[in-house]
Amino acid sequence: MTEAANWRDVKVKARAVDPSWDTEERGERRRQMRERMLATGLSQARIGNL
Repeated sequence: MTEAANWRDVKVKARAVDPSWDTEERGERRRQMRERMLATGLSQARIGNL
């Protein structure tokens, strides 16, 4: 089994590869995608309960 990755190390490597990885704009896009994903999941769960 592999060891768990240290999130801080992962973030440092990601920033080295792509400095825009941790921008506020990317964070906002991720928040919007998360909201849509959760809304879709809730809709599917409601359909499943019919």
